[in-house]
Formats: sequence, C-alpha cells, structure tokens
Amino acid sequence: NLAFETIHVTSDLEKRQNLVRILDEIDGSKIIYAATVKTVEEIGEFLKGAGLEIGIYHGKLGAKQRRNVQDAFLSGKLETMI
Repeated sequence: NLAFETIHVTSDLEKRQNLVRILDEIDGSKIIYAATVKTVEEIGEFLKGAGLEIGIYHGKLGAKQRRNVQDAFLSGKLETMI
C-alpha cells in the first residue's frame, strides 16, 4: 500500500513544514528517499529537531549502525526511515 503526493512549494521552509505535516498525518511505516547522504543527514536533523523519531540509513553508515536502524524500523520501533 503506497501513497504518493505532489505538493507545489515556494521555499525550503514550506517544504519542510509540509513534510512534518504529512508525516504526522500518515499512520504506519514511512520511507523518505533522498538522492544523497548529505540530504539524508539534513532531513534527519530537521525532523529530529521537530521532535520526530526517525531512522537515518545510508551507505556511509557502518554495517552495525545500518543493521540497528533497519531492525528498529522493521520491528516497528521507528515508523519513519530516511
């Protein structure tokens, strides 16, 4: 069950505000795809700062870190993975 939504925004602030709103509205598991490690880290820091519990997953993490965040996501301890 996948859902896609496109929203026209005019600023990075508006984009981030919409992201938080959408994540709050959706029940269940959520995956945010980003093209670069830098973007994953930036989105992750922003969402953590907004009080959301999220997992950060990318190729520059160590194998143990990736396994831990993946296990937390798959077990339901984290609802959102970037």
